[in-house]
Amino acid sequence: MFERKLFLKRRYIRGFDGLRSLGVIFVILYHMFPQQVKGGYLGVVLFFVVSGYLITDLLLQEYKENKQIDVTSDLLTVTSYSSVGGKTEIGVMNAGTEAFEKVIIPVFYYPGYKAYDSDTGEQFYIEAGANKKIMVNVPAGYNGKITVRYVEKSVWRLSEIVSLLTLSALVITACINNRKKTA
Repeated sequence: MFERKLFLKRRYIRGFDGLRSLGVIFVILYHMFPQQVKGGYLGVVLFFVVSGYLITDLLLQEYKENKQIDVTSDLLTVTSYSSVGGKTEIGVMNAGTEAFEKVIIPVFYYPGYKAYDSDTGEQFYIEAGANKKIMVNVPAGYNGKITVRYVEKSVWRLSEIVSLLTLSALVITACINNRKKTA
């Protein structure tokens, strides 16, 4: 039994990453040189066939180990979702009484993202989940709307002002030099 679990955990095959990479390279070459590289769509097929196999293999492993495939939590329900202008709002209900449940937001995680209750402003813990997607911990018994947005650092605004002043100074200097040449 121990050997079987060890075998299931060591199923990573580097060649599949290579095949998927070849598929992506075929597509890129096709888009760069459509006249010379015929059949670039085969790269898409190769990529999806290998990816589909890998996903199916992971689901079969989970079924063999747990006798079920846990796709979602029974305790967490998503009631609404909207993403407009860099701000994502997701309505969630956590029916659990003792633990956090995690909801994954389909946005790439970068430090600086904040998650908070849309009504009260209460902050939620946020981290990088699978495939670097944003993952928010939803407390037990929570029922409401969570807002996720990127909060830039104030230093960035200062650097934008400095850049604007520098650009303005360059334009003014160029205008003055142009007037001196024509005079």
